[in-house]
Amino acid sequence: MPPKYFHIAFAISSTFFISCSEKDKQTKQNDYRNSYARVLAREIKQKQIDAKKDAINQAKIAKARLEEKAELLAIRIEEEQAAAEKLAEEKLEAELAEITRKQKEQKQAWTKYIGTKYETIILNGGKTLKDAKASEVRATHVTFIHSTGIANVKFKDLNYSIRKACKYDPELAVLSRKKQAELQRQIKSRLAVEAALDIKKEKPVTSKRTTKKRTTTKPRVRKTSRSKLSAPS
Repeated sequence: MPPKYFHIAFAISSTFFISCSEKDKQTKQNDYRNSYARVLAREIKQKQIDAKKDAINQAKIAKARLEEKAELLAIRIEEEQAAAEKLAEEKLEAELAEITRKQKEQKQAWTKYIGTKYETIILNGGKTLKDAKASEVRATHVTFIHSTGIANVKFKDLNYSIRKACKYDPELAVLSRKKQAELQRQIKSRLAVEAALDIKKEKPVTSKRTTKKRTTTKPRVRKTSRSKLSAPS
């Protein structure tokens, strides 16, 4: 080959190789840019997922705390209710003790009154009993033996002095039965509240504050000929 053609061929081949090298370099740079963009996209997506998990976890913790406070509040309310019912029960017991005392005094008065004699007893209805003697006293009436027989006279038909001597109280027996029934209901209600309270106290107040350890997955980078991936300039 003549020398002048050799120089021309060398120039053409050099230009071709330079052009190919620039093209390969541009291609590699584009690959690096695309890989780096994919890595960044994965990292952003992972951060969004982690943030969402953290938000859900915080919501669960807040809900668990509210449930715990509600359980403690319910226990405190039931304790106050049990204390109030115990106080009401003690009040009823005191009232019943007073009624029992009055009933005891009443029966003592009845025993003392039996045998009392009267020449004449004028009843509220106008009827008269002569040579009367009290033989029995009950809550509603007094039995008298008189000149013409035996008469059961109700307290409402007797004069005030006899009623006072017998400590007549028409509501005492009714009140006693009423208070006894009310006391039984009160005791039953208090025992039910205390039983429910004991069950709640035995059951531990557990909080659902469970936090999962955040795990971040390292994005996988496509292997290239270079050992480290750097941001494109």
